[in-house]
Amino acid sequence: PRTAFGYGRTVVAIDPASKKLLWHYRDEEFLDARAVCMNSSQIFCYCPEKFLACIDAKTGDLLWKNSDAELLEAIGPNERAQHYITGYASTCYMKCSDDYLFFAGPQRDRLVVASAADGRLAWTNPDGNLQLVLRDDAIYAAGSQTAIGMKLDYATGSILANFPARRACT
Repeated sequence: PRTAFGYGRTVVAIDPASKKLLWHYRDEEFLDARAVCMNSSQIFCYCPEKFLACIDAKTGDLLWKNSDAELLEAIGPNERAQHYITGYASTCYMKCSDDYLFFAGPQRDRLVVASAADGRLAWTNPDGNLQLVLRDDAIYAAGSQTAIGMKLDYATGSILANFPARRACT
């Protein structure tokens, strides 16, 4: 992470009108920019195999940091990804809603969902190479060329419907 592109230790908020720095958060560990996302009030960031953290979007204060072994084991290490059919390593692999965080993409071995309240593991799905669309009614997970797509329940991960696989990395 020290020399890898896309890793850093500082998160900042800047007022777009005045260009004034509102706050900054700096961690001792390197954060993966592919795993930074924001909901209506929180910014989430991930340090691979070390922790998941939550920052208050208005103040920049650290709200929580979760390094629970069960969560980190479920997320696992970054897998290799650099192929037109399966996807690319540069793909963002963390998304969020107001209630949950989602780890999925070509570098993920499984879909992992954690609570936005404290980062605790909520549930997993054995297929991780999914492109997620978060809608009000459910999670739409487009499977890879060899896997089915799914409509998933937010709270449980139960499959509500299946649909065809996607073509290549799109």
